[in-house]
Amino acid sequence: MTATATIRTDRLTLRPLALTDLPLFIEMDTDPDVMRYIRDVMTKEQVTERFDDILSNVDDLFIGFWVIQPQASDTPDGWVMLKHLPTDAPNGTKVQQVNGGDIEVGYRLRQMSWGNGYATEAGKAALHEAFETLGLEKVIAVTDFDNMRSRNVLAKLGLNNTGPRKAYGQEVLGYEIVKSDWDTRRSKP
Repeated sequence: MTATATIRTDRLTLRPLALTDLPLFIEMDTDPDVMRYIRDVMTKEQVTERFDDILSNVDDLFIGFWVIQPQASDTPDGWVMLKHLPTDAPNGTKVQQVNGGDIEVGYRLRQMSWGNGYATEAGKAALHEAFETLGLEKVIAVTDFDNMRSRNVLAKLGLNNTGPRKAYGQEVLGYEIVKSDWDTRRSKP
């Protein structure tokens, strides 16, 4: 179950990851403001290694992974994804789920693209893919307690705050939306 088709929204093209997207990853993952609530800033070499791993294994690691590109631009601005949320083993290590478990929606934008509604628009498209194309019954998200921008995006997407939970080796704030809530939100004008 993988979603790889290009998706168009009113303002964005969500397209599959390509080798030419490495500069976007370097820009985002070396920016302390972008990475503030995610993890430590990476070096260019670390980002390149991680990018190569993602590009080589995108179909195994993700249910859907799209690069966010405004239709009025040739420059990508971030990414949005659907994947199995890794679980934390009792010893604190992360265990990547391949099948089963919660499906997470996530996104990242380069700093100069913040505040344009791109995360919300791309997230809505990913949720549409999750519920309407893939037939999922529930999608979750996690964010840092202090990441108000992400919390606002998740609220706009209709995800409900489910309280603290453990993910990615730390205590985070959990969110979820079920298909019936998605259907109700879509049917409102």
